[in-house]
Amino acid sequence: MNLKWNDPVDEVRGLGPKRSEFVKSMGFATVGDLLLRAPLRFIDRRKSPPFNDLINHQKEEVTAIGKIESVGEKGYGRKKRLTVILSDGNGYLQGIWFQQKFYRFIKDKLKPGHTVAFSGKVGFFDGPQITHPQVAFLEGQSDLNTTAGMIP
Repeated sequence: MNLKWNDPVDEVRGLGPKRSEFVKSMGFATVGDLLLRAPLRFIDRRKSPPFNDLINHQKEEVTAIGKIESVGEKGYGRKKRLTVILSDGNGYLQGIWFQQKFYRFIKDKLKPGHTVAFSGKVGFFDGPQITHPQVAFLEGQSDLNTTAGMIP
């Protein structure tokens, strides 16, 4: 199916009736309108600041690359959480996932000694941390551009 610039958004494959109405309510009437829409910001996940410099990046989206030092569960019941400590040789960073239903799928893949990239907003509570980070496993890869790159 070839779409033309002036075709209505209803004809875009994958857009159901509800999503199509939502897109129209946002001001997009044609395929051309969708193609001209530029993202509000970009997240550059190709660079990683040193962990001891994360104090200067509070509440910013960063990508932190390091080796996993430890993985463990803390708390009990509804307050249970998974904590992963990363090190880059200059400092430490915690990755924290709350509620087992969110972290049960990734828990077994996070092993001490593996090199990973955590992406998310940096916060501080007992040191720098990223809550529910997106994870990219970098074993055997020298270039972060292949797994992260620029995100609109």
